[in-house]
Amino acid sequence: MFPNYQFVDPRNDRTVLISKSSYLVAGFLGPAYVLFKSGPRMLFQSLGWSLGCAVGTLAFVVKGLPYVPGDLQIVVLVVGIPIVFVLHSVKTVGLVRRSLRQRGWTFQRPINLSVRVPRERYVGQNDGQQHHNAHALSLPWYLSKAADASDQMRRAQSTTSGEPYKVHLMRAYRASASFSAA
Repeated sequence: MFPNYQFVDPRNDRTVLISKSSYLVAGFLGPAYVLFKSGPRMLFQSLGWSLGCAVGTLAFVVKGLPYVPGDLQIVVLVVGIPIVFVLHSVKTVGLVRRSLRQRGWTFQRPINLSVRVPRERYVGQNDGQQHHNAHALSLPWYLSKAADASDQMRRAQSTTSGEPYKVHLMRAYRASASFSAA
């Protein structure tokens, strides 16, 4: 319900990340969140949403709640106030997203921050041999398999002829087959 977003400014590679916790902060802080994440461009719209949600909730509690039967008043409050909070936070994050897009920031697909990386791949591998000074780069298993297949295919294409070519080609075929099967 609350997707993660990542925006990148193509001019200087500055990144703005909107995660699930951003919705909580946006719900509580509203205009301050908009000002911090995207600048003053959408500040007045955010103020309007915040004041509208606050005044609407207060008006309902003062004027509308007495017309609700006594047994249902607590239920209306327990359900209604979180709904207004979620509406406020989603609209506030939407204002940040719209402001960043209007300023030319590129949107990268929603990212899943809760995925644990199960496999480590080492930069500096040479035909499966790890160097002692290799740097660890964590990749999800499906990207790691695709990288293995791509590396082996490139090695096979760079070898010109003879037995090493067949060996590399067979490794590349196995790697791509295991990637497509997984």
